[in-house]
Amino acid sequence: RLPAGYLLTGHGPPRLLGLRTPPVFDATIEAAPLALADARAFAGVDLYGPPRLRLRVASDGDLLTASLTGALDDASLALDAEVSRDPSGPVRTRAEGTLRGVNPATLTGNPALAAEVTGDLRVNLQGASLETLSGPFDVTLRETRVGERQIERLAVDGSFASGRVTFSLAGAL
Repeated sequence: RLPAGYLLTGHGPPRLLGLRTPPVFDATIEAAPLALADARAFAGVDLYGPPRLRLRVASDGDLLTASLTGALDDASLALDAEVSRDPSGPVRTRAEGTLRGVNPATLTGNPALAAEVTGDLRVNLQGASLETLSGPFDVTLRETRVGERQIERLAVDGSFASGRVTFSLAGAL
């Protein structure tokens, strides 16, 4: 553990270039709290607050998995994703995530962005490139407030196919 509160652990081969499949590795990065003053130089955006983050990324050579958890004040974030590639087929990407009580004003330092966002994300895509991605996705907001406006529920269900996206939007204020 480093004095600033960061922890980086892992193991794996140092050779990453020229591989047709992901290398085998396992890495964990923790920041509790993350000093956003240090991250501002890399983010290109002013970020504030003392978030606590944990990112775990691993690969067995066929499947790359990532898990991100975080918290800032009473807000939380959880995102799990996996990417796999069949050597003779497309790349497959699956991700699921949840936000609870995230306030963009706290993170950006801009009171005009005051909100409390709670919702879920699911994506299940496959394709050889961005132009050929296909598969469903859905984003749902619930118990969310933007400024003074309460959003009971907002759902976007859609799919990617042949470089195009189609979706339906339903909600209740």
